[in-house]
Amino acid sequence: MEVYEPESPYTRVYVPQSPKKAKKELDPNSFLGKLVNSIKNPVPTMTPSPFRPVHNWRNYVDALRLNMKRNGLVGREYIIERIISDHEKWEAENPPKPPKEFKKGYDVPDDMNYVKVHLNLTKTGKVKVRMNAPMAEIYHNYFSKGVKPPTPVYVRALKDFGYPDEVLEKVLLKAQNAPKLKAEMEAVMERVFGTGGTSKPSKPKKGTVTQEINKRMKNLGK
Repeated sequence: MEVYEPESPYTRVYVPQSPKKAKKELDPNSFLGKLVNSIKNPVPTMTPSPFRPVHNWRNYVDALRLNMKRNGLVGREYIIERIISDHEKWEAENPPKPPKEFKKGYDVPDDMNYVKVHLNLTKTGKVKVRMNAPMAEIYHNYFSKGVKPPTPVYVRALKDFGYPDEVLEKVLLKAQNAPKLKAEMEAVMERVFGTGGTSKPSKPKKGTVTQEINKRMKNLGK
């Protein structure tokens, strides 16, 4: 005969259930899933290094062939063939540039104060000696005072100093275009600086272009 044994409520262990929801797994094919996966498992990007040719590569290939022959390295001729093909392709895509033309200098002294000695043989057999410092005279008489030297004087000084005829021709050509250039400079100064008033005062005697620019700059500063 079975005896009834009531079950005590203390025999059961209460396990409370957390109200926190279970962690939802990300879809690996979604944008966020791909982003998280790329962060967790980064894939290093391999950037191919640019091709850099070997200097004097033909001699390098000859030395490489000799080394392979001496050491009995058979079956590695493909390395030499690849080197040759890569360099020939690079040479075809990058043809050599023509040599740069350097501006020739003039055989004249570097020092402005250099004294030139001129010898002249006369018909009587005598030698006349003339000494001068042409560029120093031009500087002290004109450039140091902000004055442009007369063209004949300047050309004569350049000639005595040793400049070739091509330089003298450039100076003469520039002097011929000077009136036109001066008119253009005056027009530019009028547009930039203006006249400064509506009245028409008497026109003073104009100086050099440099003096006119300095004068107008001083008037702007007042």
